[in-house]
This record gives sequence, structure tokens and C-alpha cells, in this order.
Amino acid sequence: MASSFRTQRNNQKKSSLRPYFFLFLLILFGVGLYFYSAIRSIGSYLLPEESYTITSGMNLSSLSQSLEWDVSPSYYRLWVKFFAPEVDLQVGKYSSSGMTIEEFLTSWLGTPVHSDNTIQILPWWNIYDIEAYLVRENVLETGAFLEATKNISTYQADYTFLQGVDSLEGFLIPDTYRISQSADAEDIIRVMLDEFEKKIAPTYGQLGENAYETLIMASIVEREERSSENRPTVAGILWKRLREGIALGADVTLCYGYQKTNTECTPSFIAEYITEDNPYNTRYTLGLPPTPISSVSIGSWNAAVSPADSPYYFYLHGTDGVIHYATTNEEHVRNKNLYLR
Repeated sequence: MASSFRTQRNNQKKSSLRPYFFLFLLILFGVGLYFYSAIRSIGSYLLPEESYTITSGMNLSSLSQSLEWDVSPSYYRLWVKFFAPEVDLQVGKYSSSGMTIEEFLTSWLGTPVHSDNTIQILPWWNIYDIEAYLVRENVLETGAFLEATKNISTYQADYTFLQGVDSLEGFLIPDTYRISQSADAEDIIRVMLDEFEKKIAPTYGQLGENAYETLIMASIVEREERSSENRPTVAGILWKRLREGIALGADVTLCYGYQKTNTECTPSFIAEYITEDNPYNTRYTLGLPPTPISSVSIGSWNAAVSPADSPYYFYLHGTDGVIHYATTNEEHVRNKNLYLR
């Protein structure tokens, strides 16, 4: 009887608590809905019409604080986690043009609204080509870029791969860059060195004392062969000639000793100066030239690091546009007669 009475009282207690439980759930739902709406609305926050600068090291989660947007940092982080579009932040200066945060971020996935210069550095260019290009595009005044490349000590403290070298040639990675309109020559150089640090420096550091000569070889391969399929074979031929004490015979290296651009490095120029004493003349001087002779792409770098074995010692590019290999000098002469006339 007592047990039945206790059960009845417990049922009455549960029954009396039920309205409070539902009220609690209702309040919890209301609070959740409020926070959901508050977090979701972050993307609709209208930014003032002004420019924002994205610098290296910024990340999407802390962007609102970095750019001093007038939104709750904690709400913004939750919005990024659950609602923000996928964004790869690119260094540069951007204008909001009165967009919402979500529109502002989404614009990066299409055509960014920015006030930067876009420059395109081609793989086989050297510092003289880059100088001429930046002047031609009205990015820098004549001589500014070359002068900045001479001050290598300015960069050595920040880029360990520059220790022990006296030229920036080969370290200025070819790519398409967005550069602030206010950027000077040093800013542009640092952007390119940052790219080298990301793309090549990890492998470069593993090569130890062989790293710089590998970079020099990669620059020669860059100038000698445009085809990614042929580059490892060309690199293998050049490394083999180097090991066996045979002159490399890569005539394009000659032009660098005279500070010539690719356009100025013509067959007639090479023919005129090919017998001159020049440390960059690899037809008559054994070994590698003193420095790289051009910018280096990832493809040429990989070819120099991992060259292909072959029986060949010679190669030439015929008027037919095809590369022709030879094992002996006699075969090479025959290829000249067949494909260069």
C-alpha cells in the first residue's frame, strides 16, 4: 500500500514538472534560434566602402579582427566554421565596394576587386628581362629593379637559402603575381623570394653544398629546353659532361656574361662573342658558370635534381623544331648537317 502511494506521488511530481520541462525546451530553442540567426547574419554584414590589405600570415578565422570589421569576433569565427565559402586568401589590396562580408569573400573565388598590378614573370627570363618588363609595364623606374638585386645582404637575414651566394639570379621564381601599386623593387623581389621559399627551398635545403650548383644547372636547362618531357634527358647530358670534364657547350650561357636579355641573346650575338674570354662561355670554359643564368621553373628544377640517364653526350634543336640527340661527336656533326641546314 505504501509503495503504491509513493508511486502515485512520484507520478504527480513528474506531471507537475512537465510544463517546466517544455518551457525549458522552448527557451533553449529560442536561445538557439537567436544565436543561429546572429551567427548566420554575420555574412550579411555590410562592409563600408573602403580598401582592405591582405598580408602574408592572415587567415580567414581572424580576418574580421585583422581588418577591423565591426562584428563580434566569436560570432565571426563560428560563421566561418559553419557558413563561410571556401576561400584561399591571396595577398593584395582589395576594395569592398559596399559589399557584404559573404560577397566580399566570394569575390575572391571569381574576379577579385583590387587595385594591384598584375605582373607575369616568365620561366626563362633573367633579371635583365625582368627589369625591362617592369619598366615597360610602368611598374618601376629604369634601373630600380637591378639596383635592388645588387643588395643581396638586405634579404639574406630573412631567407636562409641565400646564405653564401652573391646573386639573386635563379631565386626569383617565375609566376603571375599581384603587386601593390605602391610596391617598390624590394617588395617585388621579396614576393618572388617568398614563392621560392614555398616551392623550391624545401628540396634546395636537402641538397646541402650541392644546392647552388643544382640551381645553376636548372637555369641552364630552363634556357636550353622548353619541353618538360625532354628536360630530364638534357639535364642528364649536361651533368654527365660536367662530371667527365667535358665543356657543357650551352651557348645561351654566354649572353648572361654580357648582361643580355633573351631577346638580345641572338644567334648572331653568340657567334660574334663565342671565342671571347668570358666565365659564362661554357663552350670554352670547363664547369658551370658562376651563377644561374635565368629564373627557374619547378619543371627545370626537378629535371636538374632528378636527371634521366641516357647514352647521349650531345643534343641540338633542329630547324624542324625537334631535339636530336647524339652519342658521339661524329653523330652530332651529322645531326648538324641534317637538321640545321
